Amino acid sequence: MQTNEYNSSSTFSMCGDGGENFKITQSQISVPTDGTPGGYPSIYRGCHWGNCTKDSGLPIQVSSLESNASQVRLSYDTQVSASGVWDDAFDIFYTPCNDHGVSQSSCTQRTQPDREMMIWLSHNGPAIPSGNATKVTIAGIDFNLWWDGTTMWYVMTSPSLSNPRVQNLDLGDFIRDAVNRGYIPSPSWYLMDIEAGFEIWQGGAGLQASSLKICTPSPVGCEGA
Repeated sequence: MQTNEYNSSSTFSMCGDGGENFKITQSQISVPTDGTPGGYPSIYRGCHWGNCTKDSGLPIQVSSLESNASQVRLSYDTQVSASGVWDDAFDIFYTPCNDHGVSQSSCTQRTQPDREMMIWLSHNGPAIPSGNATKVTIAGIDFNLWWDGTTMWYVMTSPSLSNPRVQNLDLGDFIRDAVNRGYIPSPSWYLMDIEAGFEIWQGGAGLQASSLKICTPSPVGCEGA
């Protein structure tokens, strides 16, 4: 679990009980809504800027996720409110190397930036990706899809403003779409990190992640983050 307040120095706190859940208890974050959010409080599995969780089942090569259905599945239950400016989202990272810069290797990661995939379950306020959206349907769910050259945003077209949730969402469906569009440059790349939380531009107190399950192949299997 991480507060991850990277673009704000305002009072902010969150709490959890040691499980795969948390609640934002205080937030005075207030940053312009046409720029970077103040923070992304979240839970993650994998490697976040070199900080790697133990026995995560990651990295996994993209080619394996394309060809083998339901290897990585996401279940997430949240509670939100129609106040403040925020999104309720997964943030997922892909790299050309399987070490995410943690160790020295012959991989030329510096020549190719990471790719970031965001899946927005809900959002409130004016902060949305810039540019023109493409309508797509994945796993029977309608999304607006934005792309800026390094980040792709799959934004649900009918978000809930009370209790956004997904059950056994197959990440492979999104990966196949992203590879087909060229957003992930090659199936030889790796899924490195899966995060779930809230990007916050303004407010955010009371936003809550009630439960999270990230299913990956062994050694972890289908357990909490």
